[in-house]
Amino acid sequence: MFRNNQKSDELHPLSKENQTQTAIKKEVIKKDEKTEIEPLLDINLNNSDEKIRELLKNCSSEFEFTKWLKSKDLIRKFVVIVDNISKGTTPTHHLEFLKPSNKFEVIFESGEIKIDPLCYKRYNIYSNVFTSINTKTLVLRFKQLKPLIDEAYKELGYPEEKFEEPLFEAFSILMNTPVVYGNIYLRKKIISFSFVDQNLEKLNAAQKHLLRMGPENIKQIHTKLKGIAKEMGLQLNQLPQPKSYIPNQN
Repeated sequence: MFRNNQKSDELHPLSKENQTQTAIKKEVIKKDEKTEIEPLLDINLNNSDEKIRELLKNCSSEFEFTKWLKSKDLIRKFVVIVDNISKGTTPTHHLEFLKPSNKFEVIFESGEIKIDPLCYKRYNIYSNVFTSINTKTLVLRFKQLKPLIDEAYKELGYPEEKFEEPLFEAFSILMNTPVVYGNIYLRKKIISFSFVDQNLEKLNAAQKHLLRMGPENIKQIHTKLKGIAKEMGLQLNQLPQPKSYIPNQN
């Protein structure tokens, strides 16, 4: 069983027909006893990328983050990624720009197959960039862009549902992915691998993809997600607590 860690698919068609002008609400921020008012922005979902890049560019000082923002249809892509994760499917198809340059590697040893721990380093840059993002600024921008996010979510075929529901579920699924210590043994399939440990094999596709990042990166992501959830006002006591796990070898 997983233990508490004390160490602590397809993109829906992008509609080009919805020309609804979405007014981004003014946000009032208290800072150094002064009141700053974010300007009222009039953003069209179909042509929102440049303005969103401008809003988000100061969320992180990492150069890699600016490369992430070069992706197209930022709001729609964010929404469908959250929707995929909330259903337990991997959003890999929509994250091609984050695909590691090095290949996934395994070690064949004494008739057994295990993940090469060195391949976890492929994801260090992604966890480092993600954790470098300023949480307060990110959440503020999320609130400002919420009308556009809701509009994009409705396009996916959820006219009555609130985006907060899949967002909370996505947080839960990622937080419920165990931090695995020790060797992870695999079983060769025709064109891929399965986990020898059945507890790991039973994880959904989104969680299995996160496992590829390795324990240290997962711990960083868990910590960041918890901070974002807290800043957003989500019910932390309803989110799964990070867990560590040592897998079976046979």
